[in-house]
Amino acid sequence: MDNSIPYLPGLLMIAGNARNVGKTTLALALIQHYSELYPVIGLKVSSIYPNDDIHHGIHENEKPETFDIYQEFDRDGHKDTSKMLAAGAKKVFFVRSLDSHLKEAMTQFIALLPKNCIVVCESRSLRKVLIPGLLVLIRKEYDGFTSKSIEELVPLADLQIFSSHEKYSIADAMNAISFESGTWKTRLSSI
Repeated sequence: MDNSIPYLPGLLMIAGNARNVGKTTLALALIQHYSELYPVIGLKVSSIYPNDDIHHGIHENEKPETFDIYQEFDRDGHKDTSKMLAAGAKKVFFVRSLDSHLKEAMTQFIALLPKNCIVVCESRSLRKVLIPGLLVLIRKEYDGFTSKSIEELVPLADLQIFSSHEKYSIADAMNAISFESGTWKTRLSSI
């Protein structure tokens, strides 16, 4: 384990190689299940790119110069963060950051966390600055499908979920993931 990067055993990070591969679906299922047992914090982290609000929903009027941390309060909205809140998360945050300020953003986010909570997060970039208790990588692969590069995440993933034209089984993913003794665990390396 890299000692220069903080380790958060209560953090489950979900990354994927494209949009619409099932990251939010898995995050919502995990939040719904574990919020009955623990205080769950939902988190979505996104790098700041031009015109990215179309994919993440509009959270504020202007993009931050370096980063911002937005707390979601709308349970009825269509944004992923609203869905996390509706699924049972105690609190939900959306962090937008330049890659160069992600570590600073996460230091401020961690200070907001209540004690003894677990965090379910969607992010491809966060693994650069935090080591989660579990990193789940969802990989959609089939002929003709163009994906984002995830090569740096593949060796770091604790669980890889493969899907082709069909969606993967949420039940199989949920059965492979558990939270025990203060950390996330998986009994499989791939599904």
